[in-house]
Amino acid sequence: MATSPAIEAPRGTSPVAAPSPAPPADLPRGAPRGERPSRSPGPRATLITEISALEQVFASTPRSSPGRVTLARRLAEAYVELEGASSTDKRSAELERDSLRSRSAEAAALKQAQASRSEQVALAARGKAIKYYTLIKDEYPDYAQLDEVLYYLAYEHEQANDHAEARKVYMELKAKRPLSRYIPDVYLAFGERWFEEAQGDPSKMDLAAQAYEQVLGFPPPGNKVYGYACYKLAFIHWNKGEHEKALAAFKKTIDFGIQFAELPGAASLASAARRDIVPVYALKGDPARAYAFFRPLSGDPPSSNQRTFKMMDDLGQSYWDAARYPEALTVYRDLAARDSAGVCAHGVRVDLTSSAIKTGSAPSGADLARALGACPPRP
Repeated sequence: MATSPAIEAPRGTSPVAAPSPAPPADLPRGAPRGERPSRSPGPRATLITEISALEQVFASTPRSSPGRVTLARRLAEAYVELEGASSTDKRSAELERDSLRSRSAEAAALKQAQASRSEQVALAARGKAIKYYTLIKDEYPDYAQLDEVLYYLAYEHEQANDHAEARKVYMELKAKRPLSRYIPDVYLAFGERWFEEAQGDPSKMDLAAQAYEQVLGFPPPGNKVYGYACYKLAFIHWNKGEHEKALAAFKKTIDFGIQFAELPGAASLASAARRDIVPVYALKGDPARAYAFFRPLSGDPPSSNQRTFKMMDDLGQSYWDAARYPEALTVYRDLAARDSAGVCAHGVRVDLTSSAIKTGSAPSGADLARALGACPPRP
């Protein structure tokens, strides 16, 4: 199995082994799940005062009033805002706590208490948001934005780790609003859950793949999570040793990022796919055709090959780390012929790789660094 792209080996050394390829934890989804239209954050006390006033108005509003559902929606969104703000407060307090531990145990304990209070506020606010979203779902089945309410309700259940209830609400959304713009996000939620469960139960990986494939049934730009689903499918194929399919899925992710660069996270997904397609190409591709493969995917403008050469250099490193010296030599020779600005560094690698082929052993990282250090910097 290939090593994880999230673990980078120092150049000239053996890579750290990982059980299987895994996408970075901070990978953008292309569109944040659970995202609501937001306003500029104000003082926490102002938000709490607003919620209190809304609660009073809601309590005195007859159930038959046409404005009651709007009040319930405003309350749900206000509690979500409070949940998010309190979660941010908790993370900030925890960071300050960690920085204080080595200097003042007392000050660190105060920050921990602050973090705990913020967590309790966030949990209570989430419970209230679930209450009001559920009220809208149950009492206003013809509400125009019911699909949004159902999606946000399911997401809040996910945040509460109540995945059974989240799935139930997602299924309700599919049944009641089958043409909703949130349907791709529903399939993505299923895929994400099964992908997570597959880390402990590999039999769930096929279910995750099926869910991600369902996401791809809805084209962009209306489907903002299309590129993310492609990216996750690439990792599933990589894990299963289906390298041709993995290359195709990474390529589709890059194409999405280029064509729909204005969508949230699309450019970041393309950058991640450009990085991760390289070790897969090392498993399946032809080193002599690396330039032709990477050039249209690199994002280089017509007058430049800088990103293409970086991808080729990374490919050479992948071959080097796997002791596949003949393939590495092919790539480094190609780079030396194409990249005049880096000809010295590429020449060093050609010489050292040729030596490794003859002797069967690679030079140390220190020797490699010393030889490369003698080259002038790129202009």
